[in-house]
Amino acid sequence: MNRYHLGDKICFFSGYPGAKFLSHGWSTPEQHHCWSDGSQAEISFQIVSLLHNDLLLYICCQGFLAGGLIDHQDVDLYVNEQFLTTWKVSSLKWFDLTIPRNLIGSDCIIIKFIINQPLSPFEHNLSLDKRKLGISLNYMVLFDNVDINHLDAKKISMGKDPIGYVYKSKNCYFRLIRKDLNIVKDLVLNTGLVNLFSKEKMIPSHFFKSVKHDQYQHIAFSTTGIPVYPPNYPILMLRDAAYTFISINEILLDYFPEDEFGLLDGHYGNFVQMDNAIPMWCDIGSISNVKSHIEFGYGQFVRCYVRPLIMFSIERNIPQIRNLMHKSLDGISMETAIQISGDIEQLRVSETYPQHERRQALASLRLILDQLGLNPQKERWSDYRNEEALMLAYNGKLLQENYDFSDSRFKAVIDLALKFAAGAYSFIDIGCNDGVFSLLLAREGLKGLAIDLDEYALNKLYLFVRKHDEISLKIACNSFMSVAEQAELVLALALTHHLYLSQNISFDQIAEKLSKISTKFVITEFMPDGQGGILGHPQPHPNPLPEEYCLSNFTVALEKYFNNVEIIDYLRKTDPKYFSRRILIFCQK
Repeated sequence: MNRYHLGDKICFFSGYPGAKFLSHGWSTPEQHHCWSDGSQAEISFQIVSLLHNDLLLYICCQGFLAGGLIDHQDVDLYVNEQFLTTWKVSSLKWFDLTIPRNLIGSDCIIIKFIINQPLSPFEHNLSLDKRKLGISLNYMVLFDNVDINHLDAKKISMGKDPIGYVYKSKNCYFRLIRKDLNIVKDLVLNTGLVNLFSKEKMIPSHFFKSVKHDQYQHIAFSTTGIPVYPPNYPILMLRDAAYTFISINEILLDYFPEDEFGLLDGHYGNFVQMDNAIPMWCDIGSISNVKSHIEFGYGQFVRCYVRPLIMFSIERNIPQIRNLMHKSLDGISMETAIQISGDIEQLRVSETYPQHERRQALASLRLILDQLGLNPQKERWSDYRNEEALMLAYNGKLLQENYDFSDSRFKAVIDLALKFAAGAYSFIDIGCNDGVFSLLLAREGLKGLAIDLDEYALNKLYLFVRKHDEISLKIACNSFMSVAEQAELVLALALTHHLYLSQNISFDQIAEKLSKISTKFVITEFMPDGQGGILGHPQPHPNPLPEEYCLSNFTVALEKYFNNVEIIDYLRKTDPKYFSRRILIFCQK
């Protein structure tokens, strides 16, 4: 049974991993929905988290009305054979249901839909479609129904929050919304702005629930993204984040032309990567009347996003700029930028604007971003593969037997991940280059983070993933020793020889780091010829290799941190056009 992590938004479209949650009674998923076929259909999965509270289920669906023959579909909802409610399903919208904890004895959930009047388009002369259609399924998400009076969640808000504090519990993020503020009621609930921003992929999906409390009136749950810090974004992703900030502010001006509503903050901490690596603004509490703080968020945004992007376009020591972004939490000042990148007029972009001229100021920033040339120089391995290889990976063709380019290595690694790491849900691909292995794992339904230092290769990967909504993959620019995230499965392929020989990182340091970021499994490689043994460089490099650089020393280091370390044999071609000696290693905690 497929595992589900609370807060994940499951999509039931063709090509998406959500199809694995469909038990029976469903047609083949289509491009934008999946129809039920017959009077009964089921979804089944296993909840990963240990549950203490009820669950909140949200499902986005619409009913088949046979061209107006009926007003709605009556759909009875059962959870683990217990009837809970009836939905009247007509137009596409979100429906909600509270699932009592006592119905989930073994954390397994079977949701049964009983459609009282499934209809055939063929029988009503609407088309040649003979299926008995009831509802079309789009999305599903579940949250922990937290007890607001006995919170055991972790508070993650910093400072004074103008709307209410944010908490995290069991992979879910939620915000408590205070009673004494009508801003959420006016801006969010009544105007539907949050739904608009979500539909346009500017913010994550939010779900609001009324609560009885002395201080709070609502809980706002949000779907889960990966909080990759924007200083680690691929350059083109950082620019997209900047565009999103500008667009949200422009839409707020459109909705409230007489007021000064906008985003109060403009710092690094309010973006998360959602869906197909799209950067989204996660802080609805930042939507505020900025009249009394007219320069605060705008100035932060210039320092944290616009000025670094201008510096990136100049291409002078990009790692230094990223390091400065990490150190300067409030952004890069004009003086510091000029000191690093030279006295260029664009770096003098103003951090303020005249009162009531915010729209013109935002338009000016957009124009600056439009005109930037953000094309990082190619590194040695930037063109290791082209975009065609990414498409081949995405389509699964690199896994086909005897596929000439694959050299069996792709299939060997993915088979290993799916067989031995079958329980893995998340992965990190360190040294991913342009992300071929990340794409191969993502198409199998795993949620991953692809990490590399090659700016050109990461931009290539981001542009590809951004075009495919069904690919659940996040992307970050980071070094091996600086990775702070954790995942069940970690890939470190064709990487350890670079770490050892070029960066002087010992085998023990490599093994210890792999253990810290992996909670279950590691798939890595050892290169017996170091950085040589490849076409054009057939001899080992360096030659001779350091005496201590050998497979046994590497495996001994791994065995200090993993219960099982296994050398994996697989058939490989030895044609020099393809061949570089690699030894595949599987590690398990």
